[in-house]
Amino acid sequence: MEVIDNYLQNVLFPRFEQYEMNKDIIERVGLDIKTRLLSLFNNWNNCDNRRALLVTSVEEAHYYQPPEDIEIRCLVVLTIRNSLIEDLASTNEAAKLMGLQKTIIPERDIRKFTSDAIKYFCCIDISTVSKSVITDNDVYGKLMSSYPLAWGIIKELGKIVFQNKKYSIIDDKTNKSIVKNSKQKSDNLLRIDQYFKENTVVLSGMDPNIDPYLSNVLKAISEGYPIFFTDSFKTITRNPEKLLKIIDYVLANNASIVTCNFYISRDYVSARSELQRPMHSESETIEKLKNKNGLSKTHLKALNYIINNIN
Repeated sequence: MEVIDNYLQNVLFPRFEQYEMNKDIIERVGLDIKTRLLSLFNNWNNCDNRRALLVTSVEEAHYYQPPEDIEIRCLVVLTIRNSLIEDLASTNEAAKLMGLQKTIIPERDIRKFTSDAIKYFCCIDISTVSKSVITDNDVYGKLMSSYPLAWGIIKELGKIVFQNKKYSIIDDKTNKSIVKNSKQKSDNLLRIDQYFKENTVVLSGMDPNIDPYLSNVLKAISEGYPIFFTDSFKTITRNPEKLLKIIDYVLANNASIVTCNFYISRDYVSARSELQRPMHSESETIEKLKNKNGLSKTHLKALNYIINNIN
């Protein structure tokens, strides 16, 4: 597609010239981004599906510059920031899988890529160009059927976030909101200090694998753990399929996912009215937990529960 090819050839690839990247790596990254853009465009004109995809990146996109339309900024996070570019910038292990010895793109340069992309795509009539999209690899569309429980809930989250609503009650008679059980013992909740100081695993944000620590957390969820807490979606993963897989698993076990911005359960979703920036350091999350502004009562109760169980 010309719109995507122009972006790659005239905007992104010239930025790559300053790094030690061979043609194969550049083409591999370019193909990954093109595949993601085509898939998003393929779903763009279905408002509910588009916003379900975009809401997975809105926490980060909210703070991206320049401050163009929020859906364009989400597009850039979802398809460009959350692409193989991550493997060139995150960990040496990920870079080696790309054929490099170590990471070659510093974090500060990522902002240049995203700013360039926002400026480019904000001038494109995506609704129009999306009508002519043809793709046989709808990587985002596949998530709808692969993780139906998570997808249905994320669609509700997308609706309230982009319509500036605070919460939505979902008709799910088979489940009760976990947060209503205020009698959970503190040892059933992941200690926040353990989460940060002892067990944090640093991977490429695009790594599809479930690391041993995350596996243990999910095992605890299956055994009755009531809440899966994380600072933001990106601290779980930048990989959309991995994110939906985890959300689907947590919800299937009747647990809730709580972030500083979102509360998600099978029968209720809510969003903070003014989204907080995803953390850059561990101490930021503790401070963010203390910010009670713009929360629904259910979300506030969940965050208070988490704070009260910090040892």
